[in-house]
Amino acid sequence: MPTTRTRGWRRGTAAVLAALPLVLAGCDEDSAGPETGADVEDVTEDDYFGTNEYVGETVTVSAAVTDVINPRAYVLGGQAYGDESLLVLYAEGNQDVREGTTVRATGTVRQFRHADYVEPYGLVDEGRVAGFADEEFLVADRIQITQS
Repeated sequence: MPTTRTRGWRRGTAAVLAALPLVLAGCDEDSAGPETGADVEDVTEDDYFGTNEYVGETVTVSAAVTDVINPRAYVLGGQAYGDESLLVLYAEGNQDVREGTTVRATGTVRQFRHADYVEPYGLVDEGRVAGFADEEFLVADRIQITQS
């Protein structure tokens, strides 16, 4: 003769087994949770400069120089990082950086306000950087030429 404990266990097991088909029927492909992995087309660079999400963060970018404002201020093609063009300021300067040069720049993402950067980076011609007002840009700690 089954004990109270055995009868309770059997009833509980029977209830779970009876409900299992209902639970499984409620699950379809759309409710199975997020997909794992990614298609090659879906993998992109981080959009460091598309929003203010990365302001204050240290990042590394690699792109071709599209404009040299002066030896301490460059514009890179920024399409892979969330913007058409990317302003990079580098206090040490680099005379070897020229238009078409590919550089690897590491630094901190900041939001550009001309008055904050005019003196230390020689940005005397405000018109050259006016398009970057209130946009994210990179204050580089290191610039490495990767391709001339």
